Amino acid sequence: MEINKSRPYLRLPPAASDGRSRVYRFILEHGIPRDLAPRTPVYHFQDSTKYLYAVESGMAKVFRSDAKGGEFTISLVFPGDPIAIAEAVIGVPHTTFAETIVASRIWVCPVQKFLRAIATDNQLALSSLELLAGRLLQFHDLAEYMSTLQTPARIGHLLVRMANEVGELTPSGVVIRPGLTHEEISHLVSATRPFTTMALHQFEAVGLLHVSRKEISIPNIEDLLAFCEGEQAGVLVEQNSREFPRSRI
Repeated sequence: MEINKSRPYLRLPPAASDGRSRVYRFILEHGIPRDLAPRTPVYHFQDSTKYLYAVESGMAKVFRSDAKGGEFTISLVFPGDPIAIAEAVIGVPHTTFAETIVASRIWVCPVQKFLRAIATDNQLALSSLELLAGRLLQFHDLAEYMSTLQTPARIGHLLVRMANEVGELTPSGVVIRPGLTHEEISHLVSATRPFTTMALHQFEAVGLLHVSRKEISIPNIEDLLAFCEGEQAGVLVEQNSREFPRSRI
């Protein structure tokens, strides 16, 4: 669905989006599908990069872990997204972990097929460059913007991005199916589980969203973004300072 085109950190630039589509089609044409259960590894940190991946349905995350076993989510991967293009192009092992969040169909394509193709297909090579450059710009914009936000606002932006990619527009608002647990959301925004639960309860109390394992419903996307981007986020945190301590990040 088309939501909030004016906010560059929510979606890839047009040329990069076109590049993503071409690389995605290549992986589906030359790969094989795998149906994976929730929280199934796609690849591990330091695995040899032998395959490219693409999400046909479901959702995955790319993340790193720290010495204490905590997770830092680098990106969410939605239907139509290729994974591991950069590692394949420069020939290094995986620098992250990747794991499904919900039940997903992931296509797997040998890297050597892709490398032989971009050596002779200028359009595919250009599409790969556009995709990688677009992701770099999007990540820079997102990291710069999100670094200024309190955790409740980061949660809001996470859910807006999910709505933008996989949400279904209904008479009562945007619905994302399936939903996520509070713990899963806490990992995705690098916050503690109790703090995430407090923030979500506050969102629900003011009618901005409802989260369950079955679905996430957002009555009005613009209201949620107005909260995240405006002074309300700061006011909410200030008025509930005991409940909303600063994130550990």
